Amino acid sequence: MGIPWIMPFIPCYLHVVHNAFKEGLSAYGSQAEELAIDIIYYFRHFPCRQDDFAKVQEEVGFTEQMFIRHIQCRWLTLIPAVSRVYINCDALVQYFLNELPKSKSWKQIQKMKST
Repeated sequence: MGIPWIMPFIPCYLHVVHNAFKEGLSAYGSQAEELAIDIIYYFRHFPCRQDDFAKVQEEVGFTEQMFIRHIQCRWLTLIPAVSRVYINCDALVQYFLNELPKSKSWKQIQKMKST
């Protein structure tokens, strides 16, 4: 196989695995990927949100752990990112349903929506 005087052709099996994982994800798990990405970008570059979430984690009894960034073209980052979201599920529910509506910015958003 290949051109003998240049280099033998060696297929890359990792590309096959990557493409299979990508197709499986698009068929069965794209929402998990989107959730992991949405959560990391919600907290990214907002230290006040990170601090508020750390307080909620402490209240729930978790150790402080921020989320792991998933990069869409690197499928190996998805499982650690989704696992961190799953581990912090109770803290996320507490934060978004109880703590967020108390915040000043949330009240401003609701006020703008009603006008």
